[in-house]
Amino acid sequence: MRVYKAENGKPPKRRKRGWLRVVAWTLLTVAVAAAALVGVLWWKARQATDVITAVSTPGDRAGVKATSSAPIADTAPVTFLIFGVDTRTRQDGGSRSDTEILVRLDPVKQTLTQLAFTRDWLVHVPGYPGLRQINSAFALGGAKLAIDTLAEATGIRPNYYITIDFNGFKAAVGAFGGTYTEVDKRYFHRNSGTGLQNYLSIDLQPGYQRLDGANALAFVRYRHTDDDTVRNSRQQRFLAAFKREADPVAIGTNVLNLLNIAERYVKIIGRRRAGPEDIARWATTSRSIPKQNVINVRCQFTPAVSDRNREAIAPADLQRCLDEFKNPDPTLAARSATVTAGAGADPGPHVAFDPAVVPVEVRNGNGRAGVAASAASGLVSQGWKHASSAGNADASSYFHTAVYYGGGATEKAAASELARMFAPADLQPLTAAIAARLGKAGHAVGANVVIVVGQSFTELPPAVQRPVAPAVKANVRAVTGRDLARWRAAGHKLGLAMWYPTKLPVGTQTIDPGFANDVNPFRTYKVNGQAALHVTYWDPALTYGTFGVQVLAWDSPPILDGPTTTRVRNGVTYNLYYNGGKLDRVAWRTDAAWFWLSNTLIDELPNSTMWAVATSFVRVPA
Repeated sequence: MRVYKAENGKPPKRRKRGWLRVVAWTLLTVAVAAAALVGVLWWKARQATDVITAVSTPGDRAGVKATSSAPIADTAPVTFLIFGVDTRTRQDGGSRSDTEILVRLDPVKQTLTQLAFTRDWLVHVPGYPGLRQINSAFALGGAKLAIDTLAEATGIRPNYYITIDFNGFKAAVGAFGGTYTEVDKRYFHRNSGTGLQNYLSIDLQPGYQRLDGANALAFVRYRHTDDDTVRNSRQQRFLAAFKREADPVAIGTNVLNLLNIAERYVKIIGRRRAGPEDIARWATTSRSIPKQNVINVRCQFTPAVSDRNREAIAPADLQRCLDEFKNPDPTLAARSATVTAGAGADPGPHVAFDPAVVPVEVRNGNGRAGVAASAASGLVSQGWKHASSAGNADASSYFHTAVYYGGGATEKAAASELARMFAPADLQPLTAAIAARLGKAGHAVGANVVIVVGQSFTELPPAVQRPVAPAVKANVRAVTGRDLARWRAAGHKLGLAMWYPTKLPVGTQTIDPGFANDVNPFRTYKVNGQAALHVTYWDPALTYGTFGVQVLAWDSPPILDGPTTTRVRNGVTYNLYYNGGKLDRVAWRTDAAWFWLSNTLIDELPNSTMWAVATSFVRVPA
């Protein structure tokens, strides 16, 4: 007799165990595969680092001796000298240093500064008579002579030098599928291979767009209708754009390809050989730096007296550049914005206080030994005479610094100023519950202003800050109705409600100066599948003079990430983007699209003019 089990009966337990076993083995297989992948990637990273940092040639060995001999702590600033090298065969057999950029990464101050030198700068090259172009040193004596030349001219010896072949640059950009970049005007040249036409071909339309590796290389190297100062700025802007897109996710999906590219085209040489941990720490620090703390320093080069085709710089201007490079002031951008566009949100009634008489208690909330004592000492040196350390807080896991205030309006005003100095910081009332909680750490709260130093704190801003450029009257004139038909036509073509400027800099023309008869300055196109418009303007009174307006229906273009600050005028929120004290871009969102006004490549339009033009935009009438 055969017995049948009912269909709605419970399944045998061994079937359940079998199902769990399948899941368990699947998860184990995934875990093992993931672990193996991590192991492979670590092995590959170690292998690539060994290749990149190997001192394997006479030139490498000489170059090592030219780098700084000062020891480097993990928290100390690190200076790199980047050589963009053209290794195409030359008759003299040497490689040209087409680009030289100093980069200073400070993990404590959370700043990254870049300083690019024009390759036509006339300097003394050690061992050679007279003055020569600074980039000739690399061709004459490799990295060692180039570093010695720079050290003699500036007093700076890098901790590491990095050589990047331009083929590697092209490959790296290609690995990310290109980079979204703002192209300020029309660039076109066809290399005929003869005479004055024998330089890199380029064919780019103006406007925000994605450049592949070949076009990116042509864009950053172009200099034939401007000069090295402009090209340096173009390179710095592109590097900033590339850094925005080279996030951990993008790097993770391209890591093997990027390591292979690095092995072929990159060298990192220094007295202390860099390991994977060093490179990873530099990359992590670089990504964590606030965008307003990334500063491109520009020097004021002028034609040399001895050769008008070469460049010189006054000693005072050079010293200013070097000071800004070595001692950047991250507060300059926000302070400049206040001069340009006012203080922003209403801070409420001003309450005067004397920091010399306000008792301030500083506690350690991040677990780093000595941080409370160091912060208190720094406050005393800046005039807060009654600041003192009270040891540890109730926990070492505070991320942002907390500033608590009790008492009256004077204490709140003092706490507000301290929160600015310790930014990012959370400002809160000192309630009885908070005071009791802090007191459990061993010391009862003894002041009406208490600072708990968090993990995001690095150090106090400098007591002596760089002066903000004084406000100047905006050099604009009313242009109501100008180009109105063009703005309306572009809006109809793209299906966007347009805004247009009612003020422009005096003398501005709506043209591309290099292609005045061939290029429509109103270019309609698409970016990331979204409607876009770029308008090219030219101010002939400026050295470079080309600036523009971009309209884009894309909700989140990378270029608009991380504004320095925001301001609200007439119900419109404006994002302000500064490079040091210079207003580089102003962006605002309408119900249809993003609009932004970009300064010239070397930020020649005064901040007040940029602000006046941006805030003059109104909706195009139907």
